[in-house]
Amino acid sequence: MIHAHAEGIQPNGKITERLTYCDADSRGSRGDGGQTGWNETNGALMALEIPGIYLRTDLGALYVFDHVDAKIIKQSNKQIVLQLTNPTAYDATVTIFAENAEQAARPLGDNAFLQWKDKVTVKAGKSVNYKLRTN
Repeated sequence: MIHAHAEGIQPNGKITERLTYCDADSRGSRGDGGQTGWNETNGALMALEIPGIYLRTDLGALYVFDHVDAKIIKQSNKQIVLQLTNPTAYDATVTIFAENAEQAARPLGDNAFLQWKDKVTVKAGKSVNYKLRTN
């Protein structure tokens, strides 16, 4: 959803819920002109409230939402080492949200993203290793 939202932003900075890449609705354009407002707010909230990487520490599994590649290169009962690679032409600062099964069973609550402190900067075209404590 996050990737599709970014692709749907029109040259005028707007986005609508009627995303189309054909001219069935608007001959000669891709649906330009619609202006709803809630879609822009939705994009801003997704950027804040969805981490760049979600990591389940007990499973050794992760899901990447951001435009980086990530893999676990080392794991013990005290820490996990991630390797993050940024294949884009732009520097990235990626938020990592990690939790175990017990933590995942509890709802996060409103504005939980304000407490996410694990942020990693990865320069364009570079890789970094990041150590994350699991206890």
